[in-house]
Amino acid sequence: PNEVKFALVTDIKKLVRFEMLQIREELTAAAHVFRKQVEDLNNYKNLKVRYDNLKQSNLNDIYNWIKRFPSKMVSNTDNHYISFQQIPTLDLDNLPKSIINDIERFQKVYDGLKAIEQGNHTDKEMIKAISAYYRLESGRFTYTYNFDSFKEVVSGLGKMKRSLFQNRGYDENTDIDLIREELDKELEAAEGELEEIKTPEFEEKLYNEIVEKKKKFGIEGKTISERVKDFAGLNNLLDYKFEKSSAEACSIPTKKFEPDDDKKIKRLRIAKARAKAILIQLELAA
Repeated sequence: PNEVKFALVTDIKKLVRFEMLQIREELTAAAHVFRKQVEDLNNYKNLKVRYDNLKQSNLNDIYNWIKRFPSKMVSNTDNHYISFQQIPTLDLDNLPKSIINDIERFQKVYDGLKAIEQGNHTDKEMIKAISAYYRLESGRFTYTYNFDSFKEVVSGLGKMKRSLFQNRGYDENTDIDLIREELDKELEAAEGELEEIKTPEFEEKLYNEIVEKKKKFGIEGKTISERVKDFAGLNNLLDYKFEKSSAEACSIPTKKFEPDDDKKIKRLRIAKARAKAILIQLELAA
């Protein structure tokens, strides 16, 4: 919190440098995101065309699998030679459990492919159906280049849609030029602010803001070494905080108090470490 930073350090110039470092990091990160989004937007049309082509190619595979599915062998062991098209004529009650399981597995895959053939499916459902077919075909995960590429494009396109459209309140039918114009303005603004923080005027403005905030919080300035001594003097209070106390008792120990279990000792060390970390961060900024 700003109250902690302002309480720890009296040198306003050090606080200014610390604040400028944080602002620069935030603006640099924002500019990087905008540049990446502009790059994605420029690639969106090409990726969409590739997606359409790969989707159609995988759909064609599904249509061909459905046509050939009746002749697929469900079982060819234990003197049971059964093709998928023979299933409706079988007396299932007299078949071994292992063959019944195979029949159910083949039927489930076939139903999944037929559902895709009917249309109105998602990419996720299509990928699931194709994956099931390949597992049935080979007994393990073995895919083709077209299917692997389709999954990669679906993933990449999904991320682009969320970043470029959904997160901005648009749908994928929105004019890309409109989004590009918006991104260009945001990138220009971030880069402009990065340049602005290099100017003496910005530093002076930030300096004055920090002075006002220190006045607002009513903080008396001390050097970092003085604050270190202050924290050392508060160690007994930190110890006391982590020990059980009675509601009727408000006594504060005047010497170091030892917590009675390992958990409290660990929590105390964490609290002290956080206080020291703030001091170190401010020293580095200086």
